[in-house]
Amino acid sequence: MLMPTKIIQPCNSVFVISSHLLKIIYESPRDLDSLIEHFNKNYYKKIETERILLALDFLFMLNKIRIEDEIIRINMQ
Repeated sequence: MLMPTKIIQPCNSVFVISSHLLKIIYESPRDLDSLIEHFNKNYYKKIETERILLALDFLFMLNKIRIEDEIIRINMQ
């Protein structure tokens, strides 16, 4: 699920989804609903919300994003 394998295509891996999320958040910080909507509109296939949340959890654990007033931002510290 995290990394691409024979079974998991790269486009479905948490690493690839996380990189696209970072790019979106870097362009403009967003709330969760807006982020998910924008991601699915611009990604070439629809990704289920659970996988997007897993990717956001992954980024948060790596200290790449932070949440301020319900807005998800890039952590520049």
